[in-house]
Amino acid sequence: MSKKIIEGLTYKARSVWCAITIVTLGTEAMAKKNIVLIKLESTAKTGFYFVKKKNPRKTGDKKLSFKKYDPIARKHVEFKETKLKS
Repeated sequence: MSKKIIEGLTYKARSVWCAITIVTLGTEAMAKKNIVLIKLESTAKTGFYFVKKKNPRKTGDKKLSFKKYDPIARKHVEFKETKLKS
């Protein structure tokens, strides 16, 4: 909008126009999320799994594996990364 038209608006209309402009400009400038959800499945074959966030930029193509507690097997076992069905 030109400056002349904005000056002709009432105070309320001007504030609404500014708010809409800020919202639309803000959504275009936001960065894309780099976090991917992954499933860490138990190697004890109990069917128990954890869901964890992973940043592919930091870890690259490496598959994650953690040693965590499996409550079904009642011991610490290795959990390996598998794809999470979305």
